[in-house]
Amino acid sequence: MRQKALYLGIVLLIVVVIVVIVTGFGSKEKGDAEMGVSAAVALTESHIEGLVTSMQVMALTNEVQSADWGTIEPLLAEFEEDSIPLVAWFALPDASYYTVDTGLASGNLSDREYFPVVMGGDTAVGYTVVSKSTGRESTVAAVPVKDGSAVIGALGASIYLDELSQSIVDDLRLSDDIVFYAVDGNGVITLHSDADMIMENASDQDDLCDAESAASSLLGWTFYFGYE
Repeated sequence: MRQKALYLGIVLLIVVVIVVIVTGFGSKEKGDAEMGVSAAVALTESHIEGLVTSMQVMALTNEVQSADWGTIEPLLAEFEEDSIPLVAWFALPDASYYTVDTGLASGNLSDREYFPVVMGGDTAVGYTVVSKSTGRESTVAAVPVKDGSAVIGALGASIYLDELSQSIVDDLRLSDDIVFYAVDGNGVITLHSDADMIMENASDQDDLCDAESAASSLLGWTFYFGYE
């Protein structure tokens, strides 16, 4: 599938470059923390950007333009299977939505902060939620589906924060004494090398040695990297 190749290509390129740069973490030098936080930001953004690009491509297809769930579902199922762990969904302007696993959901998205953003025609990223369909802590990326200038729906991905965190740990080959985490604009931990800390208040995070921070302009999160 074209969008699969696009997503995987973007992520693979970033991962290869970063792994070359960060091989050898563990010396606890200031430069390591600086490289580490930059690498964590770049990897996270590459995953999200890859998903957004894939959804933008799908939003232009005849299947998604039909706004018919029966036509959209096979395409979205393949996208979900080929991506990092997530729930893929399609929403209508009335806030009803469908997921690959459940079909038409019993609830709606009218109370989600990102919903008016995407229905206003803009891409929405960096929103932290507890998924209505799975109950899992997630970050949402969503793109509008347009017919001309009219928004007729939205494609979205609710990405599991614990799985995304673990992928960053694995890709950076972090040792047990290295800690990375990200915090959203509300002071909530969105990513953490210890998944139990996700969705906790950042003020509960212990101070790290030689800590470095960097902001993600894409997500609006601040990333931290240091040593226990």
